[in-house]
Amino acid sequence: MPETATRQTLSQGQVMVLGLSLLIGLRIALGPYRSLAGQPHELFRPVAILRWLNAMPDLGVIVAVQVVGVLGAVMAVHTLLNGRRWHPALLVSWAALVFLAGLRGSLGKILHNDLLVILVAVPFIVAPTRRLGHRLEPEPWVGEAAVAVMALAYFFSGWWKWRSSGIEWVTGGNVRYLLAWGATSGKPLWNEPAAFLAGLPVLCRLGGGIILTAELTFPVIVFCRRLRPAYGLVMIGLHVLIWLTLGLDYWSWAALVTLMLVVPEVRVMTRKGFLTRKEQVRTAEEPP
Repeated sequence: MPETATRQTLSQGQVMVLGLSLLIGLRIALGPYRSLAGQPHELFRPVAILRWLNAMPDLGVIVAVQVVGVLGAVMAVHTLLNGRRWHPALLVSWAALVFLAGLRGSLGKILHNDLLVILVAVPFIVAPTRRLGHRLEPEPWVGEAAVAVMALAYFFSGWWKWRSSGIEWVTGGNVRYLLAWGATSGKPLWNEPAAFLAGLPVLCRLGGGIILTAELTFPVIVFCRRLRPAYGLVMIGLHVLIWLTLGLDYWSWAALVTLMLVVPEVRVMTRKGFLTRKEQVRTAEEPP
């Protein structure tokens, strides 16, 4: 392969950093943070990291943080593509997202819409790097550490369901009640999908079983790379359904799962063809 083509091709680690930077920037720019301004002082319940605030910041402050966060994400992409350390810029963007997510969680109820992105980004912020051609990339274990963080996040989501409800989370009416709420809440774009599914109790129980099983067994992807695309597609489908039926904002989770679990395996299969799985794993982080 010509040197110019090799120099223009990103490794999997670089793709993860690039995609994560873009995702954080998009989340900061498109998230519903500006609507938080103007909240009455009496209703402000700051999360632990924002206890130093005594009221919701003004719109100007929130917009300024968004601008800084987006610029940090852009700089992270720029420095990555130009062979320099992306860590300071990504840290700035990440800190802006943490601040904005903290504001959103200070409404009296802890929200988890940004939690997965915040957690998975940490290994890439603190990661050591190695030189790959004229660019830097994370050490190979960094991507695996990020996948492990993601797996634990989903596992604890399932564990909390099991701890609070046990098998009744599947066999009871929990999923049906959620769908019925979605059909009457006005949050989804259309009420019909939630209302239709809420009228199918067997399908609701089956869906609940798939969700709980996938979450509780999610850590298996740390040890079995073959299963990552399958688990990724299940979770992407789950988050799309949550948006369609409940109107809840988890698009960043679906995008992150695609980036971390689906894209790397597709790249391996595309680049290496019919290599054995052992050879694919060994060459996953090698430059094309």
